[in-house]
Amino acid sequence: ISCNALDLAYESGQNFEVMPGAHRNTKDLSSSRVEEIYAMAKTSEEQCDLRKRWISEASKACVDFLKELNLKPGAPGYPPHDAKIDSKFDEQLLSGTIQVVLKKDAGVHWDVILRLADREHELNQLYDSRTTRLKELAHSITKLWNMLKTTKKERTDFLTKHSGVTIVTLDACNAELERLKVLKEEHIKVQIKRGKEKMKALWDEIGSSEKEMKSFSPYFSELYTDETLESIMNEVDRLEGIAQIMRPILTLIREREQILHDLKEMEAAAKELGPKRYRISGYMLKEEKIRNRKKKLPKIRSKLIDGLQKWKKEHGTLEYKGIDYLKVLLSENEQKTSRRRR
Repeated sequence: ISCNALDLAYESGQNFEVMPGAHRNTKDLSSSRVEEIYAMAKTSEEQCDLRKRWISEASKACVDFLKELNLKPGAPGYPPHDAKIDSKFDEQLLSGTIQVVLKKDAGVHWDVILRLADREHELNQLYDSRTTRLKELAHSITKLWNMLKTTKKERTDFLTKHSGVTIVTLDACNAELERLKVLKEEHIKVQIKRGKEKMKALWDEIGSSEKEMKSFSPYFSELYTDETLESIMNEVDRLEGIAQIMRPILTLIREREQILHDLKEMEAAAKELGPKRYRISGYMLKEEKIRNRKKKLPKIRSKLIDGLQKWKKEHGTLEYKGIDYLKVLLSENEQKTSRRRR
């Protein structure tokens, strides 16, 4: 057993929590007393070794944290604004001079152990804090990259240049997020405008009524926010889904409405111009085409009634520009039947 251990056993019995009696009469040299001192010395030596190993491991953990966090004097971003700095102690750890302390008896005292434990705890907390913040930033940045359709090359270049958990990386990610927020504000205005245009086209296509259109307040909002954009894009998706399954019926409705419109115009021209209308170049041919298209109306009506009845059974009443179109067709059939009876 080393002399250091014997001395420590004798002088620091309470500090190492060894067997009681470390300070008894030093003139007692009985064999039992000598055995007791040697047992105390052995226990003390084991604790010395244990503490030195712990100090060595804790020192290595601190050094690893310091390097990963880049907490070195002269490093970019040093001293960081988010960390507690213990420059003298950190320099001893990084340079390895802390190991010199371990060669002295004082190196196993609690003040050294506690100081290392506190520093490791501080560095570990800083590492966890930065890691959490970087994950939050990465999520927000990736979301905006996707929204703004940032190229793969731009993303790779940024991630290659800024890695790790250093304050430089943290500051760079914060700066990138702020830059993207500015771009997002400009992007949102464009996206909302495009969404409104798409919505208007879909409303026209499916024949939405004015009441239905006015009921969707985000369309008339002047706020350019994420919530407005999300509401508009969700409504566009909903309208697109409706339009997709309605298109076969809508095509027939629009064709029928166009034929009826052209017939009204032809009748109005006949009343207003009389035979003079035929002096207009191409008018006779145009009128003939309208009459030929009129012949298609019964077939279109029949298809529409079948389609609208099926739609009503599966989806409910289909309204075109706020009108129950099936009801209109059935009403026209009843009127024709009534006129025939007369």
